[in-house]
Amino acid sequence: MPAQQYCNNAKVTDALGNEDVLINCAYPLQGECLSLKVAYPTFHRTETYEVSPANFQPYGQFNEGTPLHADADDLFLKKVTLPFDFCFFGNTYREVVIGTNGMLTFESAQFGSINYPNVEEQNPSEALPRASIFGAFSDMVFRPDNDSEIYYSITGVAPCRKLVVNFYRGRLVGCEQPISSQIVLHEGSNIIEIFVENKPLPCSTAKFKNSLIGIINFDRTVGYSPEGRNSGAWMAQNEAYRFVPSGDAVAPSVYWFDETGKQVGSGDTVTVCPDQNKKYTAKVSYPLCGGQDFVLEDTATVTFAPDFPLARNYNHVFCGSASQTVNLRDYRSQLTSQNPDDLLFTFHLTGDDARSGANPQPDQAQVTAARTYYVRVQNPGDPDCYRVAELNFNLISQSMLTHQVTLCDNENDGVERNYLLAQLNDKLFAAPLNGTLQYYKTEEDATAGTNELKRADLTAGMQLFVNYKTQNCNQVFGPVTINFTASPDITSPIQVKVSTCDFKRDNTEPYDFLAVVGPKITTNPDFTITFYPTRAQALSGSGPSLTTIREGKYEVYARVENSAGCYSIAVIEMDVFFTKVESIHYTANLCFDGTEDVAVDLSQYAPLMLKQSPVGITTGYFKSEADAEQNQNEISPQQL
Repeated sequence: MPAQQYCNNAKVTDALGNEDVLINCAYPLQGECLSLKVAYPTFHRTETYEVSPANFQPYGQFNEGTPLHADADDLFLKKVTLPFDFCFFGNTYREVVIGTNGMLTFESAQFGSINYPNVEEQNPSEALPRASIFGAFSDMVFRPDNDSEIYYSITGVAPCRKLVVNFYRGRLVGCEQPISSQIVLHEGSNIIEIFVENKPLPCSTAKFKNSLIGIINFDRTVGYSPEGRNSGAWMAQNEAYRFVPSGDAVAPSVYWFDETGKQVGSGDTVTVCPDQNKKYTAKVSYPLCGGQDFVLEDTATVTFAPDFPLARNYNHVFCGSASQTVNLRDYRSQLTSQNPDDLLFTFHLTGDDARSGANPQPDQAQVTAARTYYVRVQNPGDPDCYRVAELNFNLISQSMLTHQVTLCDNENDGVERNYLLAQLNDKLFAAPLNGTLQYYKTEEDATAGTNELKRADLTAGMQLFVNYKTQNCNQVFGPVTINFTASPDITSPIQVKVSTCDFKRDNTEPYDFLAVVGPKITTNPDFTITFYPTRAQALSGSGPSLTTIREGKYEVYARVENSAGCYSIAVIEMDVFFTKVESIHYTANLCFDGTEDVAVDLSQYAPLMLKQSPVGITTGYFKSEADAEQNQNEISPQQL
């Protein structure tokens, strides 16, 4: 029977549920645009798990995969490098070691050492191997003189790969009874599956009679086993179990890109306005457990039907300063990629008129200054099937907006070094441009087209000249004078030491950077301060503000911005130490005669559950783990 596949990928659709979108005259566009949305799975942190029975649908036969040519007893036999990050009890691993006793461990140092068959203790126990998966952990031996063997394989393609490890007909030591089982690790979801084809009761001469199915963390303080499958003498046939991470849901970041790689949006939904066939990709990035983000992505293709009119904007700049007489219909071929003779064109002074078809303008027009026409491009057979494009005219002599440019002095040192002069284009000239802008130090250089400047060290009062070149002409403008506005005056770098409890033991705690660190950077109430995990995000001002800390020494970055849009970047050197209360599970056995209640003082057991000194530790008692996590509904230590 084929295995059930747990491959949760992202899926992009339009508002109608279409994965690939065909836009025809009946498609419900929102003006010129449409909405795309992405559905994606919810992944959970791996500090806790839920274990449940599963359908017995193993991944292939139990004798499939790369054989280890196992000739071993009680040995951590093979180290396997994973092609994907696997999160296990909050830690990220790229290696796993196969033990001959039907188990895997993420403690790489165990490779080549003894895989002790310590199956007598209940899971969890310090007698068991660290950071391990047991499936089914038994005292087995593999020999070349019979059909016993261990196989492993990596199946599937990213982001849905799996490690499959098969323990095929391993013999229980002291018996000839074969045991066959399979352990499967899933990329992304970090789900663990265990399939047991056959695990008979041990014979009377078995050296170690117990077996175990389950998982255990590195500290060996937390473990999970299915009911009836913890350490004990039991039999199983065609059984399966799933261990599913059940910690907090991991909040992903979602970004959208077009086929050129340009970001076009963020969040679960994006509005796009294509003017030709295009592809859009949603990338969903999960910060799962400290390693590289796990990324899911899906792409939707937006295709226009042949009868749907395509329209695109067009800009034309006229040479000289004299007014121009134009025939608007002469520009039809620039306004569509289709045959213009198959479409209807009308020209309007407002977008609303173009959409309604009202107040069409004469084909002949006089251009004396910058002007925009809104062009309705329509399917001749369907008046409701149309697109609107912009036809922009300007005279090159009137295209300059200003001779003064004000820039942010980012370091407040009176110079902006290696400044990319193309960043001045939209500050100096009316959009849209229909040519190129070249910058020079002198009017003579600008006129001759020599010694062009791409970048320059700009200073206050510096002057530049600009040569605006179109396909048919060019004109020199200037001088352009550079002015500076001061950026926020801040204190940087700043050292911040934090010592706090890691309440959920997930290596993250909420932290109010603005309240604690903000006043150390600046006390100016007119500045806006936003905190980011990387310098790149701080420079671009993109992404959510940082609201949590993690343990260790690392840098975070604050973007401090004033009302003029000028900003400074402050470096915060974090030194975070998480205090922990380390405990173990404890079972107390009490005598009960079946009739009279037994008084219990829970406080006498609390010190037995601590792995450290109880001095300075306050203990509370609760009926459920959820109440203990939230510190609510505390009960008295005196119970009956």
